[in-house]
Amino acid sequence: MSCGSKYHIDNSVKEVSEAGEFDLNQPIYFPNASTTAYNSTLMADTYRVIDAQYNIAPQMYADGTIANNYTDASIPKTHYLLEGSVMLSNALMLLIMLPTIWAKIKNFFLLLLTMLQMIFFTIVELFKEQKGLHALTSKIGECLINYVLASLKLVIMVILYNALVDKGMVLGFVYIIACLTIQSFKYEEAKQDLRNLKGNINRAKEWAKREVAIVTKPKK
Repeated sequence: MSCGSKYHIDNSVKEVSEAGEFDLNQPIYFPNASTTAYNSTLMADTYRVIDAQYNIAPQMYADGTIANNYTDASIPKTHYLLEGSVMLSNALMLLIMLPTIWAKIKNFFLLLLTMLQMIFFTIVELFKEQKGLHALTSKIGECLINYVLASLKLVIMVILYNALVDKGMVLGFVYIIACLTIQSFKYEEAKQDLRNLKGNINRAKEWAKREVAIVTKPKK
């Protein structure tokens, strides 16, 4: 991890006091440590890490002496099948967004098409009175609302994806349920629910007024 950072201090710095001379509060110009001959972004110490992980590349001296610099190291364990399965499942989680993506694309093109129709009928209106402009205006409003709603749904689902996916099966299931709930939301149904709520509130107010009137009515 250090070899991938601009704060990496070269292995050639042996003394702690010497390493302490680096002021990390000052701008660090990458790379700071020794790098490879043909790639200034690749730390030379990266090869030392690889050698240590594989127990290879002993140090050889001119007199033939060989010093094994790395002992008791082990070959890195790979989990290609496991990580590949996780990657695949995470990618499949994105498929649940397809209906909303399609709704966004569809309403975008419907909005463009309706606007072109409105331009055409506006030109025709100059020569012959038409009655289709009002319907087109309503259609533009509907497409715009559906487009904005689909965009908002996508934003929420992406946020949920980053927060819940790849965090365990339980949170993954919560993500799926949340996405299905979000996709089931429809503007017209929300408007109708709001009208019903307002009606219920008004009826409750009327009922409360009648009850108060009955209670406060003077007795003969």
